[in-house]
Amino acid sequence: MYDAARRMIRHWLGRPAVALAAAFPNPLTIAWMRAICWIQLTTAELVAVTGAIRACPRCRLLVFGVGNDSPYWLAVNRDGTTLFLEHDLPWREAVAAEIGADPILTVAYGSRLDEWPEMIDQPSRLSMNLPPAVRDARWDVIVVDAPPGRQPSHPGRMQSIYESSRLVSPTGHVFVHDCHRPAERAYTDRFLGNRMTLVSDSRLRHYQSPTMPRLPGVPS
Repeated sequence: MYDAARRMIRHWLGRPAVALAAAFPNPLTIAWMRAICWIQLTTAELVAVTGAIRACPRCRLLVFGVGNDSPYWLAVNRDGTTLFLEHDLPWREAVAAEIGADPILTVAYGSRLDEWPEMIDQPSRLSMNLPPAVRDARWDVIVVDAPPGRQPSHPGRMQSIYESSRLVSPTGHVFVHDCHRPAERAYTDRFLGNRMTLVSDSRLRHYQSPTMPRLPGVPS
């Protein structure tokens, strides 16, 4: 009964909550939206990414993975370009039913999480076959929250982190979630740490060019 009630609340209040948070993004509106829409990222994490998006006029936003937060990223970046990369076809279709199929591109990963120690020194295995719309652009903000990386058989985020280092613009931002895990820590240190500055906490790492000004409200 509890889950049914939550689904009903999300059905009726989800879109208004997203619209309000996107129009007036602050910790209060974002926290309310997060609770209504069942978003896994914390309020502080959503605020940090939102700040980077709003700091880039006509932002080019690339998100590895779709989820309950996808409608919000589209709404808060309504004046820019937003693309999502997803490998799980059933999950892709479920989210596409809500936001449409156009901003979601299908990708494939050729990795396993338990291979991360050996792959880190093999860039040829980390490269992905990305659509031209992704490969030929430079992205102002990249969010890495996929693919799954909990079990040894999961793809892990080695390839998405590596590709983020190649796709981000020289003045861009990269956010990598779940950096409390060994693979995410190792790959962000290797491929983002030398050219970007860590400005967030240990779970959501935020890297930005050293020449970019610090974003207000984002911890250093």
